[in-house]
Amino acid sequence: AKLGIKHNWELINLNSENFDVIEAVNPILSIGGKDVVPVNITFKDKRVLIISGANTGGKTVALKTAGLIAIMAQMGLPVP
Repeated sequence: AKLGIKHNWELINLNSENFDVIEAVNPILSIGGKDVVPVNITFKDKRVLIISGANTGGKTVALKTAGLIAIMAQMGLPVP
């Protein structure tokens, strides 16, 4: 919680219908002090998401960001 306050992260409400990650950054990368590109991921009434793109395009980072934010939110922690 102190880390979230220090970095101005927010508490979010969990909604079982949609999973929207808007302007989210990877919490591990954001602590490092480097410039991080935010990501938007939206699930609306869908059970499958296909991510494609060029090598080093950020696909893995986007998935890790969504996973970390989902876990942090379920634990009641503030998220970036």
